[in-house]
Amino acid sequence: MFVVGGAGQDINEYGLSSAFDISSASYTRNFSTSAQETAPNGLAFNTDGTKMFVSGGSGQDVNEYSLSTGFDLSSVTFTQNFSVSSQDTLPREVTFNSDGTKMYIVGSTNDSVFQYNLTTGFDLSTASYANISFSLSSQDTSPEGIAFNSSGTKMYIVGDANDSVYQYSTTAASTTVVAGKALSTTKLLLKG
Repeated sequence: MFVVGGAGQDINEYGLSSAFDISSASYTRNFSTSAQETAPNGLAFNTDGTKMFVSGGSGQDVNEYSLSTGFDLSSVTFTQNFSVSSQDTLPREVTFNSDGTKMYIVGSTNDSVFQYNLTTGFDLSTASYANISFSLSSQDTSPEGIAFNSSGTKMYIVGDANDSVYQYSTTAASTTVVAGKALSTTKLLLKG
């Protein structure tokens, strides 16, 4: 289990003796992001844990790290970063589709989700803004987190202003490109 530490400017790793059971969690180690990001907000990994991505407000970017051992913070090395400041100056969360060819950023400055395309999966050097965004401001003016279901047909946003989780339908998802192919067709389904 991994927790972003804003105050500690780090990522904290915990081991769980029973899978997905936080009552069995014990602290393992941490990794400082302060050399790249002093206000880390979001965290994502590629599928095998050999790449880690941290979004943050001080750098207004996403930082990419390589891990020689998957999901092991003792083996982290900084690789590169990708600025998202032209879209939002306070990126809160980052996530990817399953093959890493699409990246999504939740921004609190413009209260929107922004989509980026990567020609090589999980490689920020190949990322570019897709000129696709989806406003969340009608539901929440302080969006913090984002997640998709496995097929990409549902998007979930955690909002701090209203202390709610919002579910959206991404009607343009397909079997070949998952996780919100076109955010411009996304609509609110329900608020919980």
